Amino acid sequence: MKTYRISFGKFFSVAIFSALLFISCNKNDDDINVNSAGLMAVNLAPGTTVSFASSGNSISPGLPFNSYTGGYVPLFPGSKSIEAYTSNGLAANSNVNFESGKYYSLFLVDTGSALQQVIVEDNLDSLSTTSQSFVRYINAIPGTTTPPSVTIAVNGSNVVNESAMFATVSDFKAIDAGAVTVTVSNGSDINVSRTITFESLKVYTLLISGVVGGTEDDAIQIKYIVNGTVDATAGRTSGNAVTGSN
Repeated sequence: MKTYRISFGKFFSVAIFSALLFISCNKNDDDINVNSAGLMAVNLAPGTTVSFASSGNSISPGLPFNSYTGGYVPLFPGSKSIEAYTSNGLAANSNVNFESGKYYSLFLVDTGSALQQVIVEDNLDSLSTTSQSFVRYINAIPGTTTPPSVTIAVNGSNVVNESAMFATVSDFKAIDAGAVTVTVSNGSDINVSRTITFESLKVYTLLISGVVGGTEDDAIQIKYIVNGTVDATAGRTSGNAVTGSN
């Protein structure tokens, strides 16, 4: 999995409400054309609203903390600059070579001193299953001296149990559908847990966000998005996306 991380400058904090957009997209509408690439952008920087652009062309309007583009935005392939803007101007940018027919995710995180873009190739077309789900996570909690452990369990058995450094994006992992319990803890100031019902053939990204000691919207939390749906007969994944509620 390719990861690009470039950040510039200090961001300007804005007092806003934290909202997760609830947008359901038609599967066929969100499949990208073979002559384009798809980019989904997620704002995981607490206390700021950000808009995204590709080489100066708008990708999204201003997105509050814990909201996203609602699906994969089509882009022409090739090398492009991806920019993140706050009310204070350009806050971060990355140069990425987008390939035709591929999907990418951009996670905007706050290092504590600057905004940083983490961009990964989603490799959706490599996922194949007839009944399971797929899951990955990003740890966007800044400023922790002890990295938290992320545990993902089904029926009491851990499928994932590993330490997660800040800005880590894990690979997609096959997991049985049904009630999935996600726990994030470092044994001291981070301890959150949530049970989510995973649907068969869906592809999920867990968003672990917030700040240590934060309250209300800025509290450490676990949210998720659905990146797509595996076609069990064709052996490929459609890049449609919906959000999961809090």
